[in-house]
Amino acid sequence: PSPSPGAASVGRRQVNNNDQVKAVSDVGNYVWSNIPDATTNVLVIPSIDSSYNQTGIRAFIANSAGSIFTQSALITLNEPPNFIASSADRGSNKGLSTGAIAGIIIGPVVCCLILCCALLVLAVIFLLLLRRGNKYSQLGYVVERPDFDSLIFGDEFESEKTYKNKNSKNYSALEEYLFAENSSHNCSAVLNLYTALGRNNDDDLPRALRAMMIVAETHQNSNIIVQDLVIEELEQNPKSITGGVVFRASTVSVKTLAAFCRVVGTHYLFTVLAAPVNELNHRAKQARMEENNSPGHTNSGHSSIEMTQKDFFSFSMEVDPSKMNDEATDATINTLELWLCAQKLFKGVTVDYKYGVPLQVVELLSGVEEYCKRKGISEDLTATILSNFFWLRFYCPALMTPQSCGALKTVPEATAQRQLILLSKVLQNLANGTLPGNKEKYMERLNQFILDNQDSLRVFYHDMLAMKNRDKFSRQEVSVDDTVHTNSMTIIHE
Repeated sequence: PSPSPGAASVGRRQVNNNDQVKAVSDVGNYVWSNIPDATTNVLVIPSIDSSYNQTGIRAFIANSAGSIFTQSALITLNEPPNFIASSADRGSNKGLSTGAIAGIIIGPVVCCLILCCALLVLAVIFLLLLRRGNKYSQLGYVVERPDFDSLIFGDEFESEKTYKNKNSKNYSALEEYLFAENSSHNCSAVLNLYTALGRNNDDDLPRALRAMMIVAETHQNSNIIVQDLVIEELEQNPKSITGGVVFRASTVSVKTLAAFCRVVGTHYLFTVLAAPVNELNHRAKQARMEENNSPGHTNSGHSSIEMTQKDFFSFSMEVDPSKMNDEATDATINTLELWLCAQKLFKGVTVDYKYGVPLQVVELLSGVEEYCKRKGISEDLTATILSNFFWLRFYCPALMTPQSCGALKTVPEATAQRQLILLSKVLQNLANGTLPGNKEKYMERLNQFILDNQDSLRVFYHDMLAMKNRDKFSRQEVSVDDTVHTNSMTIIHE
């Protein structure tokens, strides 16, 4: 039909690659389609209409002022075939093919199902994490971070009233003399005077040593001071090296080591000990409560079977026959329990928290190792010296008194305390490279534990002291406020 004035019409025909666009006068060969109300210079053609694909079109525009034919243009549709309707479907489905309609309906449904499955998976993961996070509270104990400042300093150092109105005008000069850079030997010399004067057992010495380590940490040279003391002791007692009894006497250097460990090592010891110690203590507490509430095995029937099951899953680590009160106790089972727990603790230190050791401790051990190399001390004796510090003076004291590092809020249960002592004994034998069965017959089964882990212990020291790994360790920051600092200097001055 002829286009009406005021309306735009589109002509269309199939175009071949070598076909020429028809002249304006050759209008009769075109198929005309009216586009109502298309009065703008942009004509929108539905992309789902496949009949427009690869066709040449031009528009005839007419109004009262005249008429004009536009240039011919080639239309190319890029939509997927299943969303392009055939000419037969356009009338019944309003331009959509059956596949397109199915895609529009099924697509959102599938997306909703995928979304629901994803939400379900996230919900399950959340519940598992929540259950894992509440594990300790469900078992009856919660491991909370302690007040580290109170553990490290104590009320005496934190109180503003303890050393009020003391003479502080001499503190700066004293601090400069003892703790300034390259002055650590002065501090070591002062501490050695205690030994020379026979005052290494003074009651106030531990307090003074802790004060020194606190102030030294503000100058970041506590490990240097301790290193000087340790080397001085090794120089004066060479027989202790060959005898493998380093750091066993109650000397000033040993007590300084204890103060050093408290100041720089409390955070690390809590981290590595809190979970296993709390689990042992909780089991011991449960066993005690069950024993107190137990009606015995005199009843018959179902209750007797229940008690047998409880006893079957109880555990003990006691291997000393003189301390086994129950005739039914199996020393072999107890030895295996002790072995298993000791192995887990050893792995926690040497694998799980290998690079959690404070940098101050690493640098101290590194300095001692360098001294041993200069003196030509064998690798085995060097490992013994390092072990006596790390295990005997650093790790095991906290293991036996976990409340000192905040791993427990109170003293352990009696059974747990005994277990911690046994575990400490096994680890100390490993550190010394001695077989426990040689001294105590009932510990003979644990000889193999020592033999199996000696290589792992050497690897632990090697990795910890290798310079290439030094940047993997972090310095334990000790926050010393003005009150603690002033009180510490007052103690040192006294």
